[in-house]
Amino acid sequence: MTETALIARLRADERMNALLPKLIEVRAAKARLDAEEARLLAESDTIASDWTDEAEYGRVGSDAGFPYRSVAAEIGAAWRVSDRTVQRQMSDAATLVTDYAGTLESLSSCLCKRASVGGQR
Repeated sequence: MTETALIARLRADERMNALLPKLIEVRAAKARLDAEEARLLAESDTIASDWTDEAEYGRVGSDAGFPYRSVAAEIGAAWRVSDRTVQRQMSDAATLVTDYAGTLESLSSCLCKRASVGGQR
């Protein structure tokens, strides 16, 4: 290796040593935000469920899905995405929070990433 190549490599190593911790922190912050988003989406699913129960719509019939569609539409409008996409995310989040609390905690603690958790399409 030439002296020029060695100097270039050392400079690249130095720059990477400064960059890598920042990239790791960004990934960790994204994981924490993904976990928080899942909790909030699960809460929105609970809001729709409570609305359904309180309105005595039951779980079948044309009125039963209205609270879920309405909540999802509000979030979808704010996010500029399809309400169907939001409904799926609400359902996935509710499952994650309710049935996979340990996995959610791993996501919060940056021990895994959102793609590993599933529900991301």
